[in-house]
Amino acid sequence: MLNKGSEWSRWDLHIHTPFSIHNSYGGQNEEVWESFITHLEGLPRDVDVIGINDYYFIDGFEKVMEYKMEKNRLQNIKKIFPLLEFRIDTFSSATETKLQKINFHILFNINDADWKNEIRRIKEEFIQQIKVSKFHPTKSLSKQAFTDIGGSLQEGFSQFVPDTDEVLKLIDNEVWRRKAFILIGYKEWNNLDKGLQVKPYKEMLFEVADGLFTASPEVDVSRKEAILDDFGGNVLIHSADIHNLNDLKPENYKCFTWIKAEKTFEGLKQILFEPKERIKIQANNPYYDEQKSVVLDSIQIESTNNWFDTQPIPLNRGLISIIGEKGAGKTALLDLLAIANEEGIYEPDKSIYYSFISRAKKELLNSKVLMNYVGGSETNTYLLDGYVRNESNVNAKVRYLSLKELEGYVDEKDKFQDFIKSIIHSKSPELDNFANKIKQEVEIIAKLNYEIAELEKKTDSFVEISKALENKKIELALHEKNEPEIKTNLSAEDVELYKQLITQKQLQIAEIQKNTTASNKIQEIITWIDKEIEVFKESFSNRLTSKLIEVNGSQLNYNGDQFKLNIVVENLELLKRTIDNLSESNKNINEYITQINNQITPLAEKSENFEKEQQNTVSWIQTKERLKTEIDSFMNQLASFEKIKEQILELKKQRKNHYKEIIMIKINQKEKYMRLKSELESNNNITFKVKIEFNKNKFLDKENAIINHRVGNSQEKILEALQDIIFSKVEQIDNIDLDDNLDSLTSFIDVVESDSFVKYVFGEKRTKDNLMKSSFTIKDFYNWIFDDYFDVNYFIEFKGKPLEKLSPGQKGLVLMKVFLRLDNSTKPLLIDQPEDNLDNKSVFEDLVEDFREIKKKRQIIIATHNPNLVVNTDSEQVIIAKFEDNNDLDNKPKITYISGALENEQIKSEVCSILEGGNDAFIRREKRYSLV
Repeated sequence: MLNKGSEWSRWDLHIHTPFSIHNSYGGQNEEVWESFITHLEGLPRDVDVIGINDYYFIDGFEKVMEYKMEKNRLQNIKKIFPLLEFRIDTFSSATETKLQKINFHILFNINDADWKNEIRRIKEEFIQQIKVSKFHPTKSLSKQAFTDIGGSLQEGFSQFVPDTDEVLKLIDNEVWRRKAFILIGYKEWNNLDKGLQVKPYKEMLFEVADGLFTASPEVDVSRKEAILDDFGGNVLIHSADIHNLNDLKPENYKCFTWIKAEKTFEGLKQILFEPKERIKIQANNPYYDEQKSVVLDSIQIESTNNWFDTQPIPLNRGLISIIGEKGAGKTALLDLLAIANEEGIYEPDKSIYYSFISRAKKELLNSKVLMNYVGGSETNTYLLDGYVRNESNVNAKVRYLSLKELEGYVDEKDKFQDFIKSIIHSKSPELDNFANKIKQEVEIIAKLNYEIAELEKKTDSFVEISKALENKKIELALHEKNEPEIKTNLSAEDVELYKQLITQKQLQIAEIQKNTTASNKIQEIITWIDKEIEVFKESFSNRLTSKLIEVNGSQLNYNGDQFKLNIVVENLELLKRTIDNLSESNKNINEYITQINNQITPLAEKSENFEKEQQNTVSWIQTKERLKTEIDSFMNQLASFEKIKEQILELKKQRKNHYKEIIMIKINQKEKYMRLKSELESNNNITFKVKIEFNKNKFLDKENAIINHRVGNSQEKILEALQDIIFSKVEQIDNIDLDDNLDSLTSFIDVVESDSFVKYVFGEKRTKDNLMKSSFTIKDFYNWIFDDYFDVNYFIEFKGKPLEKLSPGQKGLVLMKVFLRLDNSTKPLLIDQPEDNLDNKSVFEDLVEDFREIKKKRQIIIATHNPNLVVNTDSEQVIIAKFEDNNDLDNKPKITYISGALENEQIKSEVCSILEGGNDAFIRREKRYSLV
C-alpha cells in the first residue's frame, strides 16, 4: 500500500436520489436514474466523496451502489456513504403556533466489499427496529406504513415522525454508535425557541450530533461557526441539500465542504479530532491557500542493487512522518530526498559517517533517484555519484535539518549567531541593508586609510628637507661672497649693464623651465582626471549590471551598458587655460631674451676677452639662481607639508565620522532587532535579548596577522594596554541610544592617532616603521584599528534558563523551535529525528504545536520514533520503513515502504506497534476535544 494519505477534496454528504420521498427529479424510472447518475459523473473533479441522503430509507443508496459496483459507473467518486434523514419530534415555540421539525441525519460506515450485506443489516437491524411513530407502536418504519396511516406516502411522511427517544436509544447501541456519524440541520436547530421548555432539548441535540448541516448559498459561514462556538464548538458541513438535477449541473452546483482525510469513515471522523485543520468551508481548495513554493510529489529509487523497492513513493503536500524500527530506512529516505534536491547532509563527525547515504554510497553508486514535483511536467533524474555535500546549500530545493546540526551550532558562538541571524534575515530581508551599509562604511574608511597613509608618507621627509634648506642657505651665502670680477676694457657702466643683462637672461631662462615644468604637471593632472573618469564609468557600469541582474526576470531586463554615466568636472577649463597662459608666457619670455641678446651683442664686440668673462659670469649666475631655486623648492615643500597636515587632519576627521556611523548603524540594527522580539517571543517559553558586543577575537586575529610582536612584546601585554585604550571604551556601546553623544566612545581614536600610541602599546623601541611584519604597511595598521568589530548578537533563554545552561537536547530543541517559527522559506523541510535527547513530555509540550503551524506554509518530512510527532501533529501521511536482509539471490529489496493516512487502520496499527506510546498518543489527541 502506497498512497498520499490525507488530502483535501470536496465531500458532498447531502444528495437525495429519485427514490427519496421528497424530490424533484421527475420520477423514479430508469431514464430518470440514468440522468441522475450521469449528472453525478459530471460533478467537479475535486468532489471525491458523496453521501446519498434519503428520508428514512436506504433503497436510493442501494440503487446508486448497483451502478457503481455492478455497472462500473461513478468511477469519479472514491467513496459513497449512505445517510438516513429522520424528521424527529415536532415543537411549538413560545411565540409561534407553527410546528417545527428537526432533520436528524445518520451517516453509516459500510464495507464496500460487502455492500449488499451491509445494506441488508441496516434495513433489518436498524430501520425495521424503529416504529413509524409513537402513536403506532405496532407498525415498523416503512413506506407502506406511512401510506397506511396517512392515506398516502406523502401525507404519512408529512404528518408522522418516529419517536426521537427510540431513534436515539437505537443509535446509542454500541454497534451502531461505532458505525454512525450524526448530523442535524443547522437552520432548524438554530431556530428552536430559546425558552426554557425547548432549550434543554436544543442542547441535548447539540451534544448528540457530531456535526451540523448547512445549505447556505454563501461561502461565509463564520457567523454560524461563532454561534456553534458559543455552544461549545461543533463542525459545520456545507451542502446544497440537492433534490433535483438542476442543482447537480456544474454551473449551479454548490458544495463548499473541503475535508482533508482518507476517503473513508475513519477519515471523516478526523474532523472531530482536528476540527480547525481537517475541514474548511470555502470555494477553493484549501491547499492553494498555503502558497508553498516547492512541493515534492513523489520519489522513485532505481538500480540500487536490491537495496530499495523501485515502486514510486507518493508524497503528501503537508506533514509526512517516516517511522520504522532502528535501521529500517527512515533516514535513508530523507538522505535520498535531500541529495536528489541538491541539499547537503550534515555530518557531526567527518571521521565517522552518520548519514545513511555516506555509509552506503558505494553500494548505491550509479543508482538513480527520480523526483517529481507538484505542478511539474517533467521527472528530474538524479544519478548518485558518491559526492555528498556536508553542509546546507541555500540554493537547494529543500532544507535538510537535524537536531545534531542544531546542537553543533550552540557551542560555537559565531556559528550560533550566524544561524540565528540567517533565520531572522529570511524573516526580514531588509535587515541585510544594515550589512550593506556597514560594508560601504568600511570601504570608505579603507580608502581614507590609504589616502592618509600616502599623505603621511610624504611628510616623512619634513625634518630632512628642513636641514637641507638650512644647508642651501649657507651655501648660497658663501657663493654670493665669491662673485667673479670682470676683467675687460669695458667701462664701469658697461660692465654693470652687462652683468644686469646676463643676470636677467638667466632669470628668464629659469622662468621658461619653471613654466614648462608646471605645464607638464598640469597636463598630467588633466590626463589623470580623464583616466579616473573612465575607470569610474567602467566600474559604475559593472556594478550597475550586477544590481540589475538581481531583479532581472521580474520587471527589468536591462544591462549596465544601456545606462550612460556623464561626469562633468567643473572648472576643468581653468587648468587648460593655465597651460595656454604658460605657453603664451614662454613665448613672450623668448621674445624678451632676444631683446636682451640684442643688447649684449654690442658690448661683446667692445670686449677683448668677452667670451671667457661671459662664461665665468654666466656660470656664477647660474649657480646662484640654482641655489635660490632649490631654496624656494624646499620652502615650497615645507609650506606644502603644512597643507598636507591640514589635509590629513580633515581626512582623519572624516574617518572618525564614518567610524561613528558604523556605531550608529549597529545601534539602529539593535533597535530593529528589538522590534522583532515580540514575534520571536510568540512562544512564551523563549525569551530573546539583544546586545552589541565588541568582537575581540576578530580584532586580535587581525592584530596578530600584521604586527611583529618581537621579544618582550607578548600579546598578553598588548591586550592589557589595549584594554584601557580601546576595549574599556567600546564595551559601553550596548548601553547608549541613538541620541547619545558618541565622542566618549570614539575618544580612543585620538589616542591611536597620537605619536605615543605605538610606544605605549608595543614598547618604547617600536615605531610605525618597524611595527608591522614584512609586506604590511601603515595602511594595514589603520585598516586593523578601524575595521567593524561590532556584532549585534542574540541571546536566548528557554523557560528562564540561558541557552548555554541547557542540556544538549534542550539546546537543539530551542533552536529547532526558533527555526520552525521564524524561517521564512516555503520550500520543503526535511528533519531527521527532531526529538533526539528529548522526553515525550518535552516533545508534546514544546514541538507538536510548532509542527502543526509550520506545515501550513511548507511541506515537512520527518523521520521520527516519537508517537507525539506522528499523531498529535496530525500527520497527513505516514510512511513506514521496513528492512529485511534478504538473500541477494531472491532479488527482493532490503528496504521497503508502505504509506497512508493516519486514520487508516493498517497505518494506525503499525504506529501503535512500532512507536512506544502510540496508543497513548492517539488517546491524548482525541482528549483534546473531549471525545473520549
